[in-house]
Formats: sequence, structure tokens, C-alpha cells
Amino acid sequence: MLPEELQYPAAYHDGHACLYELTAQFSKSYFGGPPDYAFKFSGKAFGTRPIHHVMTLYWDALPGIEKKGFSDLPLFYGIRYGGCCMKYEIVSPQLEFSDIEERLAAKRGLPNLSDECQILEMEPTKSSEDWPYVGYPELVPYVPLRLTERVQCSPEDFQGLILHGDEVKPEEVTVVIPPMFDLGISLFGPNADAEGLQLVFRCNLENKKRTIKV
Repeated sequence: MLPEELQYPAAYHDGHACLYELTAQFSKSYFGGPPDYAFKFSGKAFGTRPIHHVMTLYWDALPGIEKKGFSDLPLFYGIRYGGCCMKYEIVSPQLEFSDIEERLAAKRGLPNLSDECQILEMEPTKSSEDWPYVGYPELVPYVPLRLTERVQCSPEDFQGLILHGDEVKPEEVTVVIPPMFDLGISLFGPNADAEGLQLVFRCNLENKKRTIKV
């Protein structure tokens, strides 16, 4: 398959390529919309426009991430930040059961248990009022996804799906999102769609961390 033939997101992990498509049924894996649970952003400061939730892949649509201790892989991107490059870490709250009992006994209540998207690197950090185009939505349209095919694949073969031929590392999760023409909106504008602009996420799941570059 060539990059221009890829119609929907695809992922590489654990020696396999996972191909997805849109579905009309509920799924824990989905494109756009709000994240499934509350997130707070920390780390590097950014502009007035939000960081978009682009996609979440649940473990049954990305087999193997549960072996790393994760049930899902949420993906974020600064769409309103022209030419954005960013690196972030998804941090889950750590609270022991004994801590919960102690807090409740002291009537102190529970702390904020929101997951955290800690931005480690981001360029640019100033948002644009008209990029990728005027009237861009605060949320990308929500569409459930389903895993249609999971096949054995080498990193080199999966790399062939990426327009600019970026290296696919076998120890990482690589997710590529092509232009999709049945969302009801254009992700980056018609000109970018015509050029086949892709989003490529590189996710390191080692050491019980989810560190993502895009």
C-alpha cells in the first residue's frame, strides 16, 4: 500500500500493522471529540487555542500495549499552531488504596485524579487565529474506530505508508493519520489534503511511561 492509498489511521506495534476504519457503532477507540476522561495540561506553556485530542486507541485495537501496563493511548496535537512539533508525556495519577482511606477518614476528600498531559517540548507555542483556516472547530469531529486488520509487518514495510519516509522503530508505537475525506471537515485545509499531509505519532511506552512525539 502506498501513502496516498491510506484512507484511515494505521499503527505499527509489536511487529504488526494495525489498520482502522470508521464505524457507526460505539468503540473505546475513536477519532476526535473530547478525550474519554479528564486531562489537564502542564509543562511548557502554550497559546490561547486548545491542544486538540486527535485520537485514542484502546488496547483491544492496539494489542500489546496492555503488556506495558496501559489500557489506552491518547494522542494530542497542536493543530492551531502552524507547523507544530511537540513532545509530551501522559502521566496517570498514582494513589494507593491506603491513601484513599486516610483522606476519607480525615474528610479531606480525594485529590484531582485527572490524567496529565505534560508538554516537554513544543514549537511554536503561539497559536494562530487563521491556521489551518478561519472557523476551525474547538473539537475535531468524534468518530468511533474499529480495527479491521492486524497483519505481521516489518518496520521497513510500514515505513512505506509514511509520506516522508520517516524511520519506524520496532520498539515504538508509530501511528500515522492521513487526510480523511468523510469527517465533515478538513483537518488542515484543502491544499494540505491535496498534498496528502499526514500526522505521525511516535510513542515510547518503556519504563511505564507514555512519551509521544509528533
